Amino acid sequence: MATAEPSASSLPEIRIEHDGEKLGRVRLAHSSTAAQLRTTISNQFQLSSHTYFLDKEGYPLDTEDEATEKISDLLNERGIIAMKTDVNISIPMERSNKTKVQTLKCFSAT
Repeated sequence: MATAEPSASSLPEIRIEHDGEKLGRVRLAHSSTAAQLRTTISNQFQLSSHTYFLDKEGYPLDTEDEATEKISDLLNERGIIAMKTDVNISIPMERSNKTKVQTLKCFSAT
């Protein structure tokens, strides 16, 4: 027995900010993945391939994790999905123990 897909108007509205500016709104279930959200956003807006989702604490989400990360896990305290281009990403000073820690490698020119 097939179930009916929800109509676009019945899906929750997701507000998106890019580099601190209001980008727009899309409708997608909060149970959808970040990868699905990226596809939906890319169909409506021009995005650099160097644009990343930020998690609730402001850390960049690795593009490999987008296939498993749910939209509900990315919504910040204002109910907004934040995105930044890699040149504009700054890592917050504090981070909870619940989130995966990413090691940043620094190279010096010699």
